[in-house]
Amino acid sequence: MKRFVAVLGGILAIMTVAPAGMAQSTEEEIVAAQHAHFETLRAGDARAHIAEHAPDATSFDAAGGLLVEAQSLEEQVRDLQAIFDAGTILDSYLRHLQVRIYGDAAVVTGYIMGSTTNPDGSVVPVMNRRTRC
Repeated sequence: MKRFVAVLGGILAIMTVAPAGMAQSTEEEIVAAQHAHFETLRAGDARAHIAEHAPDATSFDAAGGLLVEAQSLEEQVRDLQAIFDAGTILDSYLRHLQVRIYGDAAVVTGYIMGSTTNPDGSVVPVMNRRTRC
């Protein structure tokens, strides 16, 4: 169970590629893109979800462990798809987002809230702080 939570936390905390045209993006567009990114998780679409990740991103897992080294995008898709195939349901949402735009980059902070339903039917509440560039 701890390994699952660590893997899930790592997946949720991975930084993403800035949307095309970031220089002209508004805070509202960036927030909408972040919410759409999480919709792919709720839909169980591993490939669409990982398509937004940077290939060399690193993260800290939700369990508070050490820095998780970057995986290739294909490895990320494989690992997330395996979680979905096992019957896990990720029902998380973003809340209280704050956007700071710095030229052609943005930093988004907020919370991931919701639940994870494991293959055995157990439900784990999710409430994590999140920063994404």
